[in-house]
Amino acid sequence: MPERDGLETIWALTREFPDVPIIAMNENDETLYYLKVARFFGADRVLPKPFLMDELLKMVREELQRGPSPT
Repeated sequence: MPERDGLETIWALTREFPDVPIIAMNENDETLYYLKVARFFGADRVLPKPFLMDELLKMVREELQRGPSPT
């Protein structure tokens, strides 16, 4: 993402579109810290890389079934 990093994107999305589920994924030397911060910034789910495609698909299905939060 050339304009902002993932955490900035999560922060902006949760402010503008609070009902859109966000799954954050990351792989680097500080993955666990990054994913913890991603949750704090509003990510609904986190997934450390590498992961199996089935894991991601399961998360996406669960989030779609959950639907928007009641207002």
